[in-house]
Amino acid sequence: MTASYSSIKSVELKNNTYNIKNKSITGRTFVADFGNSYWTMKIKTVPITKTQFLGDFVTYGVDSLFYHTTTKLNRVITSFILPVWENSNGTASGTVTVVNANSTTPAYNKDIGSNKVGVSGGSGTLKAGDLIKFSGHSKVYMLTAEVNLDGSSIDTISFTPRLLTGVGSNTITYNAVPFQVIPEGDVESWKASGSSQGNELYQYEQTFREVIR
Repeated sequence: MTASYSSIKSVELKNNTYNIKNKSITGRTFVADFGNSYWTMKIKTVPITKTQFLGDFVTYGVDSLFYHTTTKLNRVITSFILPVWENSNGTASGTVTVVNANSTTPAYNKDIGSNKVGVSGGSGTLKAGDLIKFSGHSKVYMLTAEVNLDGSSIDTISFTPRLLTGVGSNTITYNAVPFQVIPEGDVESWKASGSSQGNELYQYEQTFREVIR
């Protein structure tokens, strides 16, 4: 499904990374990262009317958010675009492609475990905090530094978490970046309030977890 609901005004995005820390007798700290990071996202609507509620979450069609979360709790939503956070904050346009090479000056690496890759093509800027995704990959990454795409030379993009798998000549999506998600838990809630029947206002809230496959 691809969806961006106008009634969703709050998105809480969290990068979950599990590290093991060990501190030596001298005070030095060693951290082991097992590369199992995943995003969770909590979405919440503003108070909306019954018509808006039914339109967004009930009668949107078989691929609606409501349908997946209430009747298909174990089903992967193959293309969930975050409302509010969906597009780049920069001015980037055009096709941006990963350079299928490694370099030390400047430093970039296309292999698993890297957090910097070389790119070519496109123009404008990508900002820290923008979401990106590599073609053919299900994982979503977040930029950690701004990059100016000049369209003619090799530029370097930095991101988190580190690559779960290598890239090479992949194109990069930076607008309407799709997540693969499932609901985080089996419990979801709705709120309804109003002084009279027909004037109720509804709120919906749910947390989703990124899945990699």
